[in-house]
Amino acid sequence: MSGSTLRFAKPATCSWRCWISNPPSLAAGGDPVRSAPPRVPSPAAPPLDQALALARSKGADEADLRIAAEHYQRLFVPDEAVLTAGARADYFEPDGKTAAPAIAERVRLALIDGTPLYLVRVGNGEGNAVSMLEQPVEEAVFQGFDFEFVSQNGAPIDVGEAVALSRLVVDAIKDADIQGYRIGHFDEDALIRGCLSKAELSPVFGLIHARALFAAQLGQAATNGTWFTSAWIHLDLIDHLDSLLECAPRVFVVTGRPELEGKFLDRLGPRLGGFMSVPVQGYVPRSRTDSHFGLFESFLARLQQEDLAGALVLVGAGLFGKVYCQAAKRKGAIAIDMGSAFDLLAGVATRPVHRPIPLANVRW
Repeated sequence: MSGSTLRFAKPATCSWRCWISNPPSLAAGGDPVRSAPPRVPSPAAPPLDQALALARSKGADEADLRIAAEHYQRLFVPDEAVLTAGARADYFEPDGKTAAPAIAERVRLALIDGTPLYLVRVGNGEGNAVSMLEQPVEEAVFQGFDFEFVSQNGAPIDVGEAVALSRLVVDAIKDADIQGYRIGHFDEDALIRGCLSKAELSPVFGLIHARALFAAQLGQAATNGTWFTSAWIHLDLIDHLDSLLECAPRVFVVTGRPELEGKFLDRLGPRLGGFMSVPVQGYVPRSRTDSHFGLFESFLARLQQEDLAGALVLVGAGLFGKVYCQAAKRKGAIAIDMGSAFDLLAGVATRPVHRPIPLANVRW
């Protein structure tokens, strides 16, 4: 299949608060815990009215700016409100380094017990998918989705297809046992206003709607037992990956880094149950049918055909990866959205957030 391979073997500056209750590694009835994850300094962002004026000076469409401002004023939830809502969650730790041991322990116990679960992460791209669920879809919102989606898929899709895919993605996010969101690392409010001032509306819509989904999910956390952490938890889980691989009876991998197949085989031998290579972000397909979107249903069907009961499934596939993780759990797996952590394992820093990480320490 052009652009992809499918190979499955038979099994052989603010204060932060967090609340942790009953993670597997903590005693029952643990008290709330306070933590202060370091925040990346953000350039000073102008107030909303000034940001809009700056965007107009750059030629931004007035109607698009009105829509962006309306979404910001109606939907953006500040950090303090999010952190307060976190008090109702069984587990809420915004700091990935603090959360990683407890989450790794939960995954380890799930592998031992054969209890299906999955972890996904939500960034601005997923937020753009969330924005597509408001009907009717505003043209500015669709253009924001399209800008981000083409950066992942290499080819555009129409609005109807975008809505259908977004529904799958958002359903997979909402259904996840462990959800990672953007908090504690950047000043999201300042980031949104900064992007708006530069007339960069795709991340504006994506960041607003990712935060709105976060707040909504926290509001339901008291009844569904979901755990919450940082969207960058995948990077902090790299240190725990070898120990998770050791206790996994079988491992399946879905990634855009085919060069890692040999590395996984070296570590796992016959316990590597399958390796599915999907188009890497930035791949330029020869045609739409050769894009990840064009191949999505075949990838999903192949995953659904596998016996994944009790297996560890590691996924790095952008928006599509959320759906793959959900499908893996439905087949009995324990799935982790590893995202760009696979890039680091391959020795490639592809994100600004990768810059502080010494590649020599994480490269396989």
